[in-house]
Amino acid sequence: MKKRIGKIVVATLILMSLLGTAALWYLASPAQATPVTDMREVPGVVGRLTDMVACEARGAYGTIYYCDNNHGDDGNNGSSWEASFKTLAVALAASHAKIASGGHATDRNTIYYMADQETADLTTLAQKTDIVGVGCLDAGKRPGLIGHHVIPKASTANYMGCRFFNIHFEDDDASGILWDIDDQAGIEFHDCEFAFKATDTIGIRIDESHQFVLDNCWFSSVGVGSSMGFTTAAIQVVNGTKSSWGSRIQNCTISAAGIGIDFDETASYGTIIRDNDIYATGLAIDSEDDTILVLGNRMITKVDCDTFGDGTGWDFNQNLAAGNLIMGSGSGKLINEVPDIEDGS
Repeated sequence: MKKRIGKIVVATLILMSLLGTAALWYLASPAQATPVTDMREVPGVVGRLTDMVACEARGAYGTIYYCDNNHGDDGNNGSSWEASFKTLAVALAASHAKIASGGHATDRNTIYYMADQETADLTTLAQKTDIVGVGCLDAGKRPGLIGHHVIPKASTANYMGCRFFNIHFEDDDASGILWDIDDQAGIEFHDCEFAFKATDTIGIRIDESHQFVLDNCWFSSVGVGSSMGFTTAAIQVVNGTKSSWGSRIQNCTISAAGIGIDFDETASYGTIIRDNDIYATGLAIDSEDDTILVLGNRMITKVDCDTFGDGTGWDFNQNLAAGNLIMGSGSGKLINEVPDIEDGS
């Protein structure tokens, strides 16, 4: 019996040794190195966007498209960098058509977009599609899309759930509104730049749209015209006939030669404006809706804030605000908190 047990132990040790050797050979073999087709597998390839895209999109993503404005061809199918599309509009059309085709309604597609700068006026987007910028414009870290972008009502074309990551937006003829979005749902911009040029009035104008997100975006001037930026407002939410709900403006750096955030919609709920840094010649935040949460914003304005109250550098419901700081031209170098901290003495 002892001899039999000993033989079993020896055989087991030999088998474990062989399996370990095979595993080491397998891992070390060059044949196991496969080309990466999903750039979300490469840590840091799009900076801080990697985790965001991987966590939010990985659960239900569908087709991946590639768009290279320098080397692509719109006659390609966009299935790889070697077969990439040239223009973003064509890539968007392909993704939108894929989502609309049978059996793909719950997919989330991805477009990897490489360019130094592409000049185009977008009038269409793509449903349930992430557009991730991986190129760069000059010394910047984002690809550039130069033009005016006017997106029509969902009754014309529904582009719900379209999201932009890491893209630089700039005007092509230096006037008007950079982005104008009407009656859409779930349109998001993350880590994007909205660059003022010459006589631009508004960075992004949103009308009758809900669940929109502006996160960690930058609104400022590129040195042509006003150094402060957009002359009417960096961000404007229009008072339309439909309510705007479930939206977020957060972690943005905003400079404007007018109003920083101009929220004219009066029928909104579940919306938050939080943790933004705002420098404006007019009101830093001007909200006509008293149901919006305004939390932790840091505001600098050229408006005289010596008389502390609504309309002096800011206008929002203090009962739904906390932790906001404001410095105005008449503040005597003192920072005020909005709402004011109660004096318990």
